[in-house]
Amino acid sequence: MKLALAAQKKAAPQIRKCFDALCGEAVSVLADYPESNPEGLHEARKAVKRLRALLRLLRGIVPDKERREIDQTLGKASRKLHHLRDREVLLDLLQQWNRELPLGRSPVLDRALSKLIHAIKSQPAALPGEEECRLLQERFAQKLKQAGKRFHKLDLSSVNWKSLKKNLLNYEASKDKARQSCMEAPTEKHLHNWRKRLKDCFYQSIFLKERLELTDEYLASIKAEESTLSDARDCDLAREMLPPLASTCLTPTERRSLSHFLGKKQRALDPLNVATA
Repeated sequence: MKLALAAQKKAAPQIRKCFDALCGEAVSVLADYPESNPEGLHEARKAVKRLRALLRLLRGIVPDKERREIDQTLGKASRKLHHLRDREVLLDLLQQWNRELPLGRSPVLDRALSKLIHAIKSQPAALPGEEECRLLQERFAQKLKQAGKRFHKLDLSSVNWKSLKKNLLNYEASKDKARQSCMEAPTEKHLHNWRKRLKDCFYQSIFLKERLELTDEYLASIKAEESTLSDARDCDLAREMLPPLASTCLTPTERRSLSHFLGKKQRALDPLNVATA
């Protein structure tokens, strides 16, 4: 769906329409998961992130209490998908790394990655069962419906292009401040905040792209920064989730090769390299 709000139309009615469309998209793509849409889980979570970014673009324009309540409802909907999404991310990451390995250059690591991929696919819980999926979809749709009803009660009469532009500029400043905080103290809390600000700023910039005449190059620069941080987070996830699995299916030599490989990946994706680029 098109996310950019039309430049020549009033902002408020478009924001309401966009919120409804994103809610519908999130429920629809998850309803097709996993049979006809294996990416449904990822697409549903992405739609919720866009919804939350749109909601935060209204900070200070609509009543904060009501806005926070809607945001919390969306957060609860997204958290219902976290566990399953982590498994998918891990499997996708291993398959990507396996494809990227130069043919014949590291047979031990190649064997280790192949064994881990097979082990994850063989797990009974690798994909949710039919009943688990149905309950997941129902609870997720219920939360999105609650968020939609609350959003329609919001008074958007104060929403205009000027106030939206001001909020986007504030988010750009908070993104830069989060980057600086991470450079000074790269804690997990600071990394998470930086990553969140980047995502919000990226989606908010897309919403206002036409009105503010933002360039594709500008959007690409934010996306590249956010993608590198997401890759670093996925690598950290692999370092957390793989050791218990590796201890059951890999030889000591394969485990050492995997550990060395993950260490190199983590150093290559050091967020401080992004911050100082």
